[in-house]
Amino acid sequence: MNAAQPITTPNAVAPIQDLQSGSASSAAARTPSTPLTLTSWGLRLATAGIYGSFAFQKLPYHANTQAIFEGLGGHPAAIATAGLELAAAALLFVPRLLPVGAAMSVIAMLGALATHVLFIGVAVEFPGAGGSTESDGGALFGMAIATLAASAALLWIHRRQSVGMLSLVLGSGKSIVRRRGS
Repeated sequence: MNAAQPITTPNAVAPIQDLQSGSASSAAARTPSTPLTLTSWGLRLATAGIYGSFAFQKLPYHANTQAIFEGLGGHPAAIATAGLELAAAALLFVPRLLPVGAAMSVIAMLGALATHVLFIGVAVEFPGAGGSTESDGGALFGMAIATLAASAALLWIHRRQSVGMLSLVLGSGKSIVRRRGS
């Protein structure tokens, strides 16, 4: 190898170096195609919209939120959940931190689904007029599934960046993706 030739790196390491350098050419290398970009923006907006709408019920501890969180830690648990969801939603709009936001969202929705299945039921009962109860018919459970799917799709769409970010978080800066034959 002569001194004039640059040292090249394997393609599997490139996303990590791209995240560290932040150069314009590296951004182009990890940007999804136009249809996927539009899909990504739609999923981000939908997820953030869902989290935003539910935060307005969780933070002031609306009666429906009380019915859900009553045996699960009460108002502090509702505030913590809203905080996690709003932080995840905000990170979805920070390009370098999108994988972190999507992963936080996946974790939050897995927790929500587990809570439904183990503690509150798929169809949640809310206090109704005159002391009666009303069921949501599984709507909250369905929203959690949809948000989980949207978040998982974001991780897949931005998988190169997600793998690069995971490699950085795990240390050493080396890729965790191995090429065949190496």
